[in-house]
Amino acid sequence: MLLFAYLVLSLFPIIGTYLVATAPPERLVARVSAVFFGGLMFLPQSLDFDLPGWPPVGKFELAPTVCLVGSMIAQSKRHTRRVYFSGAALFIWIGVIGWFFTVSTNRDVLTFGPTQLPALKNQDAMYAGVTWLMTQGASFFVARAMHRSTADIEDLLYVVTLIGITQIPLCLYELRMSPQLHRIFYGYSVLNFQHVKRGDGFKPTAFTTHGLHMAIFLFTAVTCSAVLKKVNSQKLKSYMTATFLSLWALLLVSKNVGANVFALIALAVIFWTSPKFHLRVVWVIVGFVILYPYLRSTGQLDVYGFVDWIAERSPERAQSLGFRFINEDAMLARALERPWFGWGGYGRNYVFKETGTTDTIPDGAWIIAISMRGLVGLIGLFGMLILPLIGWGSSLRRLARREQQLLVGLILIATFGLLDLIPNGIFGPSAAYLAGAVQGVKDFRFRRPA
Repeated sequence: MLLFAYLVLSLFPIIGTYLVATAPPERLVARVSAVFFGGLMFLPQSLDFDLPGWPPVGKFELAPTVCLVGSMIAQSKRHTRRVYFSGAALFIWIGVIGWFFTVSTNRDVLTFGPTQLPALKNQDAMYAGVTWLMTQGASFFVARAMHRSTADIEDLLYVVTLIGITQIPLCLYELRMSPQLHRIFYGYSVLNFQHVKRGDGFKPTAFTTHGLHMAIFLFTAVTCSAVLKKVNSQKLKSYMTATFLSLWALLLVSKNVGANVFALIALAVIFWTSPKFHLRVVWVIVGFVILYPYLRSTGQLDVYGFVDWIAERSPERAQSLGFRFINEDAMLARALERPWFGWGGYGRNYVFKETGTTDTIPDGAWIIAISMRGLVGLIGLFGMLILPLIGWGSSLRRLARREQQLLVGLILIATFGLLDLIPNGIFGPSAAYLAGAVQGVKDFRFRRPA
């Protein structure tokens, strides 16, 4: 039943590496982005190769690693030491090293009634570190190495827009018929239909695991097409307006309130404000993301007042949001018992009852990171994503107006992806890729001569 899915997953490294490695220089960035996002959006979900002595390898590991290897073959000179060991890349290595401290501080077996959770072993640190490097690390590294100019940014925006177009018929089918394409095409389903049922319809998922993953990708595609439209890009010529409106219309009917709110704000900023104002919005969002864990841990943020406000307008959504915050409070209290390096995996970061059962349902990437990997892991993840987005002030003046709009457009899109990690989990390594692309342009266009 899974033979075809395994065949597709097996062929992808060969085909993907060939496509990237043989790309002409002027098309390399577009080819890398197409293989990266194409792999994330079309390969079979929740299917891994379990190799002896190696962590499970699925599409979230394969897509970034294939792009990294292929780009090394195509343009090895771009893979300098700076790409891997300077600036925001240092946070990736903090994340790797942090896993070894997480393991060393979690050698105890945890017992909750009849439930026992295993102690962490050195192998767990190795597996987690390798997985982290193959997903977040490889995504950041390859994007940083490949993106050097605003022309490269335009290629990236164009590729994401094209892949967004491919999702339109898939999502329209699933909006009507329910999320069935993964089962039809690959022969198995990975969905919990309770998570995608909304009212009398469904959230589309296509070849992703969750409607939220599709939602944040559609948001990214809509905003990428908006930036291209803003700069009058000739990539899609006369079809640019129709493409933008089609993608936005799909997002509007996709039953994802959060992504639509993000899109309304982002589109208003893209179309109606200056590049300088873009960066002010970025600073506001980044500041909120940095402060949110502190404000939640100290009780200074009245989230339940916000829930009451939502309840006056939508009791169903208020109930869902309130449940999230209750879980967040419980997991945060658990995380603060081992604040520096967290509790590790195997569900050790969950809150268990004396009966050995748990009602914990982790949502936000930040609470998952701090409860599993502690403050060190949280800093490793968010430091990698935040540092490329800030410190652009005076640098913009060196660019022509069109270049400014392309650059701040990508920064804004990456910033909203960062904001999404507060309420939602990490659905793949796309955020690391976008952050790496921004960092690459910052390195090449604005670094001081050695």
